[in-house]
Amino acid sequence: MTGDPPEMDLWDWAEQRDNLDRVAGKLSGPILAFCRQRREFHMQDLRDYLTEHCCNFAPDSPSRILRQLRLQGAVKYEITNRRQSAYRVTAVR
Repeated sequence: MTGDPPEMDLWDWAEQRDNLDRVAGKLSGPILAFCRQRREFHMQDLRDYLTEHCCNFAPDSPSRILRQLRLQGAVKYEITNRRQSAYRVTAVR
């Protein structure tokens, strides 16, 4: 035993980016539509809307895509209660 840490598989960042782009392609439009309709919501409201109007997704995908849309300037929001996952949309492009 040499004391060296075991080799770890490195995350395939290109594959991760492709997956994020694929999920964003499915969810971005419906998330923006939801934000135009509901100015105040809980994350579960968004998940329920997407389940009803869109497609299957991983449980954390809506929040990741919502954050990505904010970084891109497509939506502005504030978190009004982090513990309750409550949001208020202030602008939607």
